[in-house]
Amino acid sequence: RASDQFAQTDHRTVLGGKAYRTWLSELCEGQSLQNTLGLQVRQDRIRVGLYDTVARQIQATVRDDDVLQTQLGVYGENEVGWNPWLRTVAALRADQFHAAVSSHVQAQNSGTTSAFKLSPKLSLILGPWAKTEFFFNAGQGFHSNDARGTTTRVDPRSGEPVMPVPALVGSRGQEVGLKALWWDQSPTTLTLWRLNFDSELVYAGDAGGTVPTRPSQRVGLEWSQRWLASRHWTLDVHAAWSRPRYADAPAKDSAVVSAVQQVGRVNLQWRPNAVWLGALEWRSVGSAPLTTDNSVRSAANRTVNLRVQQRSTPDLTLSFDVLNLTNRQASEIAYFYTSRLPGEPVAGVADVHLHPALPRTWRLTARLDY
Repeated sequence: RASDQFAQTDHRTVLGGKAYRTWLSELCEGQSLQNTLGLQVRQDRIRVGLYDTVARQIQATVRDDDVLQTQLGVYGENEVGWNPWLRTVAALRADQFHAAVSSHVQAQNSGTTSAFKLSPKLSLILGPWAKTEFFFNAGQGFHSNDARGTTTRVDPRSGEPVMPVPALVGSRGQEVGLKALWWDQSPTTLTLWRLNFDSELVYAGDAGGTVPTRPSQRVGLEWSQRWLASRHWTLDVHAAWSRPRYADAPAKDSAVVSAVQQVGRVNLQWRPNAVWLGALEWRSVGSAPLTTDNSVRSAANRTVNLRVQQRSTPDLTLSFDVLNLTNRQASEIAYFYTSRLPGEPVAGVADVHLHPALPRTWRLTARLDY
């Protein structure tokens, strides 16, 4: 219809005021049209430090910084239902990032930085046919680097000169998949996706921050399924697999450090009425390479969590959680780098350093809506 309408209307007239609005209303007659505008403002004030310690007593300060960072995002989206089986969603997001870093140790690492990023997105949705909908999404995005890295000019440990890093790093992603309702009130989602980053972030223990590295590519598959076993019981299953690799490295040295490759979650809910809710969740985070040659890997982390929730009034919700119900010993995250303990060689020893997961923990939460 769009091409026919353009063929019947002079192009200069279409682009002019009232005639354009008339053409647009005729084009969208019998179709659904929805526009969305959004605004996001976020500001973080952070005090970040790295210290040399002995028996938990500070011996020297490696770096000590005050960071003030602000992000402003503006978002616009246009969704058109061209007919009962075809929808498109076009969107554009603009982000402005500003950071101010004040170093209390190395004055030359103080400064300000700003960055701007445009991120277009497009979605194509086909169906449903036989309770199945197919979709294709493509778009651009970004991740932010450590604000301190954008103003750092000397290494806080060695004192050698370093180059500041960009504040925002671009990414490009595509996915294709389906959503289906093959069983009554039991939706299924299956997605095949790819994501490219202009650079990866790797943790540097000696510097106490992250370091940008080479560009990367991830391909992956995600599956989610919900079963309504009965009126009161619901089972949710989610699993994802990915293959993260550095895009410009040989296969034997292309593993992205700390990039998890498998995750899974199973959640069983019991809701006898509108007041009570019980949930038991099993979560699995698979192992990840800790070196680029994949010779050292972290251990998988699998935990069970329990929740009992009561909503006695429309405004008050009480929740009781038991995190790590089985009190499993695991690590939330692990790194592999060289460190030195008393009695070890001056050059240090390369080993795995980890942050332990919480032991069995009880948490009581009260939420008041008004």
